[in-house]
Amino acid sequence: MRIRTTAVTVTVLLALAGCSSSDDGKPEPTTSSASASPSVDQAAAREACKQGWVQGLEDGSVDKGQIPAACDGVPNSAQIGMEALQERNAANRERMDDCLADPACTEIPIASSAP
Repeated sequence: MRIRTTAVTVTVLLALAGCSSSDDGKPEPTTSSASASPSVDQAAAREACKQGWVQGLEDGSVDKGQIPAACDGVPNSAQIGMEALQERNAANRERMDDCLADPACTEIPIASSAP
């Protein structure tokens, strides 16, 4: 699981790095006249993309380098994937902390360091 999460993180970071700057090192001018807040359609598309990433993380399809189909045409889909991964990691960490606090929890196996 840790290797798979690391592989996904590296894949997404490489995708972000490849698309982060223009060739001459200068930032690209923004030509959009849209308002700073996304429209309802854009917000819905972003949420659908995020849910696609969440599902892909659960079923392992993003480990194979596949961007979810729900992200087609959605700007910054790799960034959305990173947000989904961070939320999933936070939820897993909370689940693990809860289990560690409960002596009766057997959901997450913990090896004893005592001989």
